Amino acid sequence: MLIYDKVLEYAEKNPEKIALIKGDQKINYRELSLKIKSISLSLCKKFSPGDKVIIKLKDPVKSLLYLYGAARANLVSILIEADLSDKEEKNIIEKLSPVSIIESKMITLNDNLEFTARNIEANNQLLETKKEDIFLGALSSGSTGEVKVIWRDHQSWTSAFDIQKEIFSLNQNSKLLITGSVVYTANLNNTLQLLAAGGTVVFSESVFPKHWVKIIKEKEINALFMVPAHYRILLKELSKSINTVKSIVTAGSKMDLETLKKLKKFFPEAEICEFYGASELSYVSFAYYDQLLKNKGTVGRAFPGVDIKIKNNEIWVKSPYLAPDYRPEASAKDLGYFEGSYLYLSGRKDNIINRAGNKVNLFNIESSLKSNKRIAGAAVTAVDDFLKDKLLVAAVVKSDPDLKLKEVYKYCKENLKANYQPDKIVFRKKLPRTKSGKLDRKKLANNFKKKYK
Repeated sequence: MLIYDKVLEYAEKNPEKIALIKGDQKINYRELSLKIKSISLSLCKKFSPGDKVIIKLKDPVKSLLYLYGAARANLVSILIEADLSDKEEKNIIEKLSPVSIIESKMITLNDNLEFTARNIEANNQLLETKKEDIFLGALSSGSTGEVKVIWRDHQSWTSAFDIQKEIFSLNQNSKLLITGSVVYTANLNNTLQLLAAGGTVVFSESVFPKHWVKIIKEKEINALFMVPAHYRILLKELSKSINTVKSIVTAGSKMDLETLKKLKKFFPEAEICEFYGASELSYVSFAYYDQLLKNKGTVGRAFPGVDIKIKNNEIWVKSPYLAPDYRPEASAKDLGYFEGSYLYLSGRKDNIINRAGNKVNLFNIESSLKSNKRIAGAAVTAVDDFLKDKLLVAAVVKSDPDLKLKEVYKYCKENLKANYQPDKIVFRKKLPRTKSGKLDRKKLANNFKKKYK
């Protein structure tokens, strides 16, 4: 199956069904189908199969239209943020050598939706696309901040669509709210999956949670996908439960139990599902609310079709959802272990430092700090030091405003081995995060390097 096949099929069956909503803008499946066809015909007249195009658009609806259109023209799309700095954009261009950059000022959508196949050669090109063809270059930086490109073929995503629909309790009646950018691959993947199922995707125009609450109520949202950080700020705006939401899905980082319980309190009718995955691997494991409560800290059981092995404490995955360059088996450098059939994370391979001959897992320090009920969040990084080799610096976000630094130092001394105890602890109002909501470890490390060099 190709990434757009089900969308075009659904447009024939239910053309007036609304597919996309952003503010007052609504696009039904007929309009979506015709726009995809119009764009694909225009693009394949200009470019050759396999050419790379960068899509740099602020509007997620237009980004999706061009992504679909480029895929149907057998081109490879790379989505980047519209507000990317010139330096960052230049680095991506040098790395990828695209044939074109699609920007707002270049958009010429056929608003009257007339589609005529005038170019026979172009139409032939449209028919040549195969499920093994690359359609997307997904930018991934994780928490390191270093950009890499994960090339995706159609089948590596579409082969999971029906399973996602079942596990996440999504279907053609679902109306899914997306609060972040479609440049973030989890947002994009869940959007494409729901459109393939014939559902409706609603994009937020604002980054503020008050607006999200308004959308949930006014647009009759019944499904949510967010990273845990977004759920936490959403919950702060809620005073009453919302019974219309039936599906809550989260990923990107581990959700804490306090947030999980609050989600169930304010969305009592929702099936809550957390999944663990990576840009290279796609879906690895998943767990529902009751399983997350019962098996504290787990990232769940293997996603259907996924074979997970632990080799030297590192998680390795075989599955049909791997990106082509990572087949047949790959690791995202996460460390972990099994307890029965449940998978647990224990850090990252690149997050273990050598400190004066001793290996220190920064993830374990963070986990210990976050287990303190007076601490809302914590992140630890290592800074080069002439005397100690490495300084361990911990950034801590308080949940108890009366918490003192000396109390955190005392807690670390009582709960961590000597070589795991932070040398410096600083309070922060919040931790730096990427646009996708993940902890921005690179920014955190750079801040501390300037301070403690």
